[in-house]
Amino acid sequence: MTVPWMDLQTSWDQTLQRMAQEVEIAGFRKGQAPLNMVEGQLGQRLQDEVLKVSMPNFLIEALKGTDIIPIDYPKYNLSSFAVCFV
Repeated sequence: MTVPWMDLQTSWDQTLQRMAQEVEIAGFRKGQAPLNMVEGQLGQRLQDEVLKVSMPNFLIEALKGTDIIPIDYPKYNLSSFAVCFV
């Protein structure tokens, strides 16, 4: 399954905002650091949280129109995940 960034960006932004409230970066009050600095500090934790929240919805969308009925939450292997910041 391939998910375009535009479908994932809202979840990414919402998760980043939520997690940023708990991040402490030297020189900033808790939850007040610039998001690009928070994003860098969270790294893999942010990615994992976004996927945990988003994957069930993408799975439901992928299975629409098929006769496949999952009996348990599937395991998935992330083959690539690339986010480029400018």
